[in-house]
Amino acid sequence: MYDKESEKKYVSDIEIIFQVLEKDSGYESSRKVKEISFLKENFYQIKSDNLHKGEIEFDLESNSYQVNIKIIDIKSRRVWSKSIDVDKNSSDLFSDIYFYNLDNDDNSYINEFVDKDIQNLGCRFQYINSKGVESLDLYLLKINDTLYKEKIDVKPSFNEYDINIPIPEYINGNVICLITDNDISKSKKLIFEDKNISNLWSYDQNKLKTIMRYVLPSKIYKKIKKMEEDELKLFLKNYFNKMDPDVETSQNELIDELNFRVKYAISNFKEQKTEGWKTDRGRIYIVYGQPKSTSREQNPRTFVKRETWVYPSGDVFVFEENSFGRYYLINGIF
Repeated sequence: MYDKESEKKYVSDIEIIFQVLEKDSGYESSRKVKEISFLKENFYQIKSDNLHKGEIEFDLESNSYQVNIKIIDIKSRRVWSKSIDVDKNSSDLFSDIYFYNLDNDDNSYINEFVDKDIQNLGCRFQYINSKGVESLDLYLLKINDTLYKEKIDVKPSFNEYDINIPIPEYINGNVICLITDNDISKSKKLIFEDKNISNLWSYDQNKLKTIMRYVLPSKIYKKIKKMEEDELKLFLKNYFNKMDPDVETSQNELIDELNFRVKYAISNFKEQKTEGWKTDRGRIYIVYGQPKSTSREQNPRTFVKRETWVYPSGDVFVFEENSFGRYYLINGIF
């Protein structure tokens, strides 16, 4: 969460906790804490998904570990967690693949959805090589077609790679980026979509219609319920073009804001197997946007957690966590 530090600057502080456990015994081999501050020059930069690059080193003696990573937003106390299994005996190792937009100045991070008009896609990953592999192959694949292929030279003493992928013309839909050394591989899905319609909702018209149910007047929503995919997208494109708050710009700010909210809900409010945009917190966020303030409390007797969102309009939403870790809206019907 960002706080307005001055007239034009916004700051956010996070704490990252790294815990390394020996896989067999569960013994904590190491723990480190890192604090990071992010400074944005204006409000619109907050809405860019920026990739933070950093390194942290551990001296480890055993072979197999579980690394637990916890990220804490200092302001909101919101927590993100992830666990990674690490095997030192693995002869070759790929990290996750990260993508970012090379067409803009801030190299905004791309999670899954890509504007199909993008010309240059940055691809970052790590590959640890101990068996003399000379090159890796990178592919963009769509079903059985190879859209792009590049050979990457492997340097024995260098394990981090930043690759510029020129995006082929007319690319759209679901695409797999695959990187392989012809023995082990790493892959990640990307979805290329038309920015004039939405770069959020894939080509799943049921998902598109569900999100539209949150934000469209009921009369308009009833009209789109029975539309097929092409008719639906054309209708929504024309509908949101008419709602464009600033026709002098090439962007539709209303679509941009909705895109940002859905992306944020997908990334931050997933609960077990329920996608973030389907949860109560996700739905409220898509409709109302960023709360003015949020607070969390826990009942000392029942240990039940509550989260309260307050908006400038005076609207207040209270969510309560159940025994399965899901948050439900408890102070109204939405």
